[in-house]
Parts: sequence; C-alpha cells; structure tokens
Amino acid sequence: MVSVFCLWALAGCVDDKAPPTTVAEVAERLAGGEDDEGWLPDTLRKHPEFADAEHENRKLTWIAISHGKKLFLEQLLDAGAAVDAPVAAFTGDIDWFDANVKTAAALAETYQIGENLLWTSGQELLLVTAIRGGQAKTIAHLLRRGGKVFESSLKQGYLLTAAAYWGNEDCVDVLAQAGAADSADAARHICPESTHVGMLAHLIRRFPDLPKHTFPKQEGGLGGARSYPAGSTLLMHAADNLGALEILLAHGADPNVKDAEGRNAIDYIGGGSWDHAKRAAKRLRAAGAELSPWTKISFGEVAEIEQAIRSGRLPVNQAIKKYGDSPHLPLQIACLSHRPDAVAILLKNGAEPFLDGKTDRGANLAAWVGSGFVDRQCLAVLLNGLEPKQMERLRAWRSDEGGTALHHLAEVGNVAAIRLLLKAGIDKAVKNKVGKTAADLACNDVVRRELR
Repeated sequence: MVSVFCLWALAGCVDDKAPPTTVAEVAERLAGGEDDEGWLPDTLRKHPEFADAEHENRKLTWIAISHGKKLFLEQLLDAGAAVDAPVAAFTGDIDWFDANVKTAAALAETYQIGENLLWTSGQELLLVTAIRGGQAKTIAHLLRRGGKVFESSLKQGYLLTAAAYWGNEDCVDVLAQAGAADSADAARHICPESTHVGMLAHLIRRFPDLPKHTFPKQEGGLGGARSYPAGSTLLMHAADNLGALEILLAHGADPNVKDAEGRNAIDYIGGGSWDHAKRAAKRLRAAGAELSPWTKISFGEVAEIEQAIRSGRLPVNQAIKKYGDSPHLPLQIACLSHRPDAVAILLKNGAEPFLDGKTDRGANLAAWVGSGFVDRQCLAVLLNGLEPKQMERLRAWRSDEGGTALHHLAEVGNVAAIRLLLKAGIDKAVKNKVGKTAADLACNDVVRRELR
C-alpha cells in the first residue's frame, strides 16, 4: 500500500508549468499573463502541428498578436506558422507585402479578416495591427500600396489616436503626413495619462493649435476616457495630470476658457489625491485661472468666498454643481473639503443647515453628520454656529431606521464626532425601530464605552 506521505510527495513533484498538450491550452497561455519564454518552443518541438493551428476559429498567431506577444509570435513563425496579413503588419515584413499584395483591390478584397483588433475590422485591421506593433515603415508601405482603400479611415480618425495611445512617435508622424484627421481626439485620449506626457508634447509640436482646440460633447472613449460637455479643452481633459498641464500651459492653453456649462479647467480637478489637486490648482491659479464658487469653497479661499457672497455670485443656500459630481450645498462642499474656515463664513452669512432641498448626500445636517461626512473640526464649527432652535432640530432628528446621528457614527467608529454630539446633547439612550441604541451598534469597545 502506498503511504499517505508518498502520495503527498508525488503530488508535490507535479510540475504545474509543464508544456501544454492541447491547442486550447496553448491559446490560454498566449492570451494570459505567461512570462516564461521557454514553454512555447518546448511545446512546438513536441507538437509542431500547433504552430499553424486554430482555436475557436482564431489562429494562434492572431491570438499572440491581439495580446501584444511579439516574442511568442516569432516562436510560432520559427516553428512554421504561415505569414498572413496581420502577422506581416505586426512584424514589419514588407517583403511579404511586396510578394503577396499586387493591387489595392487585392489588399481590400483578400484580407477582410473576420476578427477585430479593438474597434476595427477588414482592411483597417492591417493598419491598426501595424500601429500596435510600432511598424512605421509597414504603415507607410500600406498607405502607399493601399491608395484609396485607407482614405476613409484616415479621414474618419482613430488611427492617429491608436498610434498616440500605444506611444509610437514614428507611427504618429507617418499617419500625420498621410493626412490623419484625429490629432485633437488623439491628444484628448492621452491627456489624462501620466505615462503619455511625452506623446502629448510630440503631438503639440506637430499640431501647434491643439492647446486652443475646443471639443463638441464627448461621450468617453478609448481607455475609459470620461464624458465631457461641449466646449471642453485639452486643459480640462488634463486637469488630473500635472505634467500634461505644464505642457499645455507652456504652449499657450488658456485656463479660463469655459465649457458649455460655464466651468473652466480648475473645475475639472479632482480625480487624483488631495495633494495632487492642490498642486494642480496652484499651477492653474499661477497661470491666471479664475476660481468658480465651488473651487473657492473647496480650496478654502475665505476672502474670495466672502466677496462672492456679497456680489451675489454665491447664494449660500443654493446647490451648485461641479464637473463629475452632483449638486451640493456650499456648506456641504466646505465640510467635504475639510474647510472649517469656509464653514464659519457660510454660517455667518446665513447658510441654513436644515434645508429641505435634495442633494446627493442629503441636505439635512443631522443626516449628513450621521453619515460621517463631516470631520471633527468642521463639525465643531457647525455645532458652535447653530442657533438654539437649530440645535433642537438636530437633537430631534431621526433616520429612516429611527436612529439618531449617533447610531451611524457608532457603526463606523467616529469617536471624535460622537463626543461632539454627546456634548451637544444628542440622546444616547434613543432606540431605533428595532430597539437598538447607538451603543448596541458600536463597532468596537472604545466606541461602546463612549456611549455607555
């Protein structure tokens, strides 16, 4: 009888990285994150028929191309895989084109490949495959040989966008010389990416008017690009990329151009860290960017807040909107931005903490505090600024579940806010609809002791 130990030892000797034995296994590794370079040659030596095989109607060479695996493609070719149009484009095999593509008509007619590479198909697939492979000479060759076959693709755009997004300046230059029409769209897609700053500079050198370009309404795009209203500029698209901001400002981008909804570039800051937002805002302000009411509050510019209130440009009890966010009351913006000085100025000028209006976080101060959105400093300023009747409203407020503001704070463990609310007279003995006090919902012993 084989011992349990022997079975365990034998199991431990199994190589989970053994060469694949089926085409399906090879396809899976080609499409995955496999980095070991030796497994494919080992497999092809044992199974040379795999080199030109198909899996689910896709040749293994095409799977290697569509996942950017150039080395694996070369290994398949060395083992005898056939050279076809996508392979030739990806590897820059111009001789193959010379030998196999006789006319533009043949190019369009023969290579209507069924599979798509990202968002293109047919003859356009050849160009995009060459772009992805960084094959500028192949692109130039295809454009010369293809004639009118590629003319509509160049006019419609997205080829230059693909070259810029994949970071090949030579491909950008070849396409631009051929009349590619999507320079602004290419710049728009790469602006938010810190890794594409060099490409942005290259595009601006080739297309100097890009920093002044305004866009129609944008509905997102390549790489998860966000939607923008009409009138947006590259500076707005680059608001969360400090390197791109520097390049655009250095080439004459105007930080005060407004989109169709009245916002300038500084209003678009917010996708990165708070430290980044401060640096981006500082750079835009140094370039002369004006602050909107939202940004005046979120950056804690007390003097400018007071001036905006006096001039009527900042109604303290009216919700305002920022790009990428839903309407918020000025008092909410100040608290979310951790600006106690701004909270104090707004309260001093009549900001009402208990409005009935709807915003995405709720306008009622008690619900808002209970949700944990107000930090300790801002909460202290809010509580000190409440009039007696307002304080009574805070004490009397109940959530839909029947709890006080203390109930949720107990669940999230906000001890500092709990202490302030207890000092303000919020009743810790109140039970919600299921008979639980705030202490019953405490997330840890520290919170529980505060509420006993």
